[in-house]
Amino acid sequence: MTAADREVEAFLRAELGARFPSHQLCGEEEGGQSQGELVWHLDPIDGTTNFVHGLPGFVVSVALAHRGRPVAAAVYDPTGDELFCAEDGEGVTANGRGVRVSTEASIEEALLGTGVPPVEPGKAWSLASILRVGERARNVRNLGSAALHLCYVGAGRLSGFWEPGLHSWDVAAG
Repeated sequence: MTAADREVEAFLRAELGARFPSHQLCGEEEGGQSQGELVWHLDPIDGTTNFVHGLPGFVVSVALAHRGRPVAAAVYDPTGDELFCAEDGEGVTANGRGVRVSTEASIEEALLGTGVPPVEPGKAWSLASILRVGERARNVRNLGSAALHLCYVGAGRLSGFWEPGLHSWDVAAG
């Protein structure tokens, strides 16, 4: 966690709290209730390690869930100046243009994304899974942000994504 993570989450909480005072907020930095009628899932900087090192591949991720099911989401990639949005029943857009998932018919054609937790549990399994899956897939990428990986799946840039141990704020918007 960085000061920027805390500042961005505080900003999101203030803005959403003022606009939707009856909604619950669940964020990576300050926690909160992840279940309820209407809950905002906030990841102020998904890909913090990339952010800290000055690498692209970090995003701001916000999703609204109704009874646990995401119904609206936005993920902003500041280094690529790309905004992914989704609304239940309306599809996905990237900077206002409709996008779709890939059409690869086999894992051998697939470009896949994954993430590796920094510690156990999950790190050894993730590294081993990259080898197992990578033997069959076209290739595997780790971009550093679960939300960005998932947006790329929605936009057809990746064929799929896996990573163990993720939380609601990591995946709800993606």
